[in-house]
Amino acid sequence: MLAEHKNSKAKVAIKLIKKAPLAQMYTKCGENFQEVSILREVTAYSIPNVLYLIDQDEDDEHIILVTEYMPGRSLYDYVDSFGGYALSENKVKSIIRDVA
Repeated sequence: MLAEHKNSKAKVAIKLIKKAPLAQMYTKCGENFQEVSILREVTAYSIPNVLYLIDQDEDDEHIILVTEYMPGRSLYDYVDSFGGYALSENKVKSIIRDVA
């Protein structure tokens, strides 16, 4: 969801992640939910072409991530526009080069 940062007035993206499905999924796998910690690490190193975590919060039902806003389509939508997962190796290489 698109929002405006209260102080800077910059556009930001807000991602709500439901806790219940995560708890069930990661309990079965024996893994921890790592998206927030990965975003924190990446933000600390100012890596180009990577989304930055601005803030995080949670309530009883959701983990709430506030990230920088990246206009355009999501990588998922871009890949899906080529027929989902039936991409040639060369097309995947091209997508990865564009992202990196």
